[in-house]
Amino acid sequence: MRLTTILLSTLLFISCGSEKPVPVTDQNQSFDQFKERFIDAFWEMNPGWASAVGNHKYDAVIKLPNEASRLEAIAFANAYLDSLSGFNENELNPLDRCDLYMIRDHLKSEIWYTETFKSWSWNPSTYNLGESFALILNGRHASLNERIRTMAKRMESVSEYYEAAQANISDPTLSHTQMGISRNKGTLDVFGPSMIDSVDASDLSETEKHDLLANIEIAKSAISEYIDFLEKTVLPSVEDSARDFRIGKELYAQKFDHDIQSSYSADEVYGKALEAKYDLL
Repeated sequence: MRLTTILLSTLLFISCGSEKPVPVTDQNQSFDQFKERFIDAFWEMNPGWASAVGNHKYDAVIKLPNEASRLEAIAFANAYLDSLSGFNENELNPLDRCDLYMIRDHLKSEIWYTETFKSWSWNPSTYNLGESFALILNGRHASLNERIRTMAKRMESVSEYYEAAQANISDPTLSHTQMGISRNKGTLDVFGPSMIDSVDASDLSETEKHDLLANIEIAKSAISEYIDFLEKTVLPSVEDSARDFRIGKELYAQKFDHDIQSSYSADEVYGKALEAKYDLL
C-alpha cells in the first residue's frame, strides 16, 4: 500500500536518533526504503492508530499519555524531519515527492499539536479507551483466545493510563469536560457483560480467566475514578468560569495551516465564502 493512501485514509519504541537516508544512487529507491522504515516506526509509535486501521501488531500496547510519551513523540518527529532534509525533492518522482510533503507536513503538525495546541491539557474527552478495546473484542483478525489474551495484556495499563489523564488536565473547557464524562460512561459499557461473556466463552485456563476478570474490575474502577474526577473536581471548577471552547482566530489560523492543504489562508477562504454568499443573495 502506498504511503499516500495510508496518510489520506487516516490522520496518519524506536530509537529517535537522526536517521540519515541509505546512500544509494537513486533518490527514489532510497526514499522508498526510508518510507518502509518510517511506516514501521510510525505504527510502533502510534499503536492505537495502527489498530484502528487494521495493523494489529501492537494491539497489546497502550501508549501512556504522559510527558515522557509527548517528549518521545516530538523527538521522533524531529528525527524523521532531519532524515527528510537529506532528500533532494527535485530528484524524486511526483508520487514520492507528494509522499515526502505529506510526511513532512504530518510530522510538523504533530509537533505543533503537542507543543502549541495542547488539547491534551484542556480536552478531557481525549482520554477514552473504549473504542480500542471494542475493536479487539469485536474484531475478526484473530481467534477469540488470541484477542482475549491481547486484551488481558492491555488491561494491565488501564489504571496508569487514566492516572496520566488526570495529571494532564489543566484549564479544560466545559463542553469537553461534559463530553469526557459522557464518553467514558459509555466506555464502562464496553467493559460490561459482553466482555465478560467473551472471556467466559474463551478457552483460557481458569487461572487466566480469573486474573483477567479481576483486572476488568480494576479497569472499570479506574474509568469510574476518572469520571468522578471530572464530575466532582473538574466540572464544579469550570461551570461558571471555564475557558471558551473556541480556540480563537490566531490559533485557528495556525490549525488551518496544519490541517488544510491550500494555497489560501483561513481568512482568504472565509473571504471567498462571503463573496460566494453575497453572489447568491
